[in-house]
Amino acid sequence: MNGIFRFEYGGRKVLGLDTGLSAEAFARSRLGFLAAGTGWLVPPGSLPVGQPGPWRPGGIEEMAVNGRPGPVMVVWGPDFAGLSLDEIADQGDGPAPCNAPGALAALAAWVRARAALPLEGRPLPWPGAALVDEKAETVLFLPEAAVRRVFDAGGAGVWINKAERWSHPDYSGEEADVFTAAALLYRALSGSPPYPCRDRDVLREDIREGVFTPPRLAAPGISAEAAALITAALSPRAKLRTGRPLLADFARLFAAEAAGGVAGSAAGTAGFFRDIGREERLALEAERKRFLQKREKTVKAKRFLSRNRTAILAVLGAVLAAALVAGSVIRARLDGPSTRGMDAAAVVESYYRAITAMDHETAAACVTGGAGKDDINMITSLYVVSKVRQAYEAQTAFISPEEWRESGGGVSAKAVFGIDGLRLEGIDTDESDGRLGYRAKYLFFNPYPESGGNTAAPDAENKAPLPLPAGIPCSDELALEKDKKGLWHIAEIRRAYGLN
Repeated sequence: MNGIFRFEYGGRKVLGLDTGLSAEAFARSRLGFLAAGTGWLVPPGSLPVGQPGPWRPGGIEEMAVNGRPGPVMVVWGPDFAGLSLDEIADQGDGPAPCNAPGALAALAAWVRARAALPLEGRPLPWPGAALVDEKAETVLFLPEAAVRRVFDAGGAGVWINKAERWSHPDYSGEEADVFTAAALLYRALSGSPPYPCRDRDVLREDIREGVFTPPRLAAPGISAEAAALITAALSPRAKLRTGRPLLADFARLFAAEAAGGVAGSAAGTAGFFRDIGREERLALEAERKRFLQKREKTVKAKRFLSRNRTAILAVLGAVLAAALVAGSVIRARLDGPSTRGMDAAAVVESYYRAITAMDHETAAACVTGGAGKDDINMITSLYVVSKVRQAYEAQTAFISPEEWRESGGGVSAKAVFGIDGLRLEGIDTDESDGRLGYRAKYLFFNPYPESGGNTAAPDAENKAPLPLPAGIPCSDELALEKDKKGLWHIAEIRRAYGLN
């Protein structure tokens, strides 16, 4: 019985719980407290009369156990003849009414017994830890700590088959009892567990998301009341239109079945099922196949998106950034700005205004031969960061120095970026050789001053602005050249910081 068995001890029958540990390993693990655990023995008629009584281990014995390579420590206690509830539910291969009566009777006894237990210290509703006698009258709930050790000794497969397949990882109290009752009733009526996966992580996902085949498709002909009760108990809280069922609802269902018919079933039928014709059965089977195919695709897509959400958002951000840059390049080629109609001074002024506006297109149109490359890379990166933040956060990331002063000039929640107080001075005014020179002095507001004005997008997005915006004094010497079309362009920029 997977670690729970009866044997002779001291001339009498006792019930043993196999810890799977040698005496030395048992002592190292300090598991002597397992002999002090308390279970519950619930006799028939506990409700409304009578009370469940405690079941306490009698001691711990080292002994040989079938399947173990050497002697192991066994926790033993008063004898009890019965099978665990999961074993009873698994007896037979077909759905009700072929093999279900024994399982239904045992489950009805379990529901009655769970309701009889005290709320304080009630053990978890693992079916592998509940033994039901052959008459389906008396139920023994074994001590939780000792059963945990038995399941641990059996491995992951035992944990899944005797506990986790039937238990919701997030529920407690009566809500947990109701979930287990519904899962076991589903198994008894359909011939399969609602959550058959054997991978623990996937199994828990299935349970939390309510990934089960509806009872009417899993057990053709099931009564409407039974199907509705099971569905409501197994469905996630978010999908419930009404409150979650109670143990009393399952008790009433079993009482109605014992009386010869479930309330709400069609006339002339009895038990949990109604008679269905061949055509209806074939239609339900076809609907079940369609449901399973659709569900598989939906679950896979949902979990792929959930598990790869960060990567997908990163890819979408990169695609958005690339699209913004690509769109800017295409627009620049089609109808981009130029210096047509500008004199040399206007070209210089336009260049610095473009920096403040993060207008990399206009800035690029004002230069030639690689001049201002660092400035253009910087404002291009900040332009992309600004647009991505606007898309995700619906707010402006940067403001100009002029906007900052108009807002009061204090600490700003937004980054201040741009050129302020630009002053131009001609230092080579003879354009006969097609060249001119200017000196530009200004304050450069950069929220990332340590970058030296060479801000990369990934760093810029992660660094926090200064508490109080401050402009950096700058002095640039610019050389301008006239191209073959007679348009002026900045050919060289030599910049000094701290001079103004």
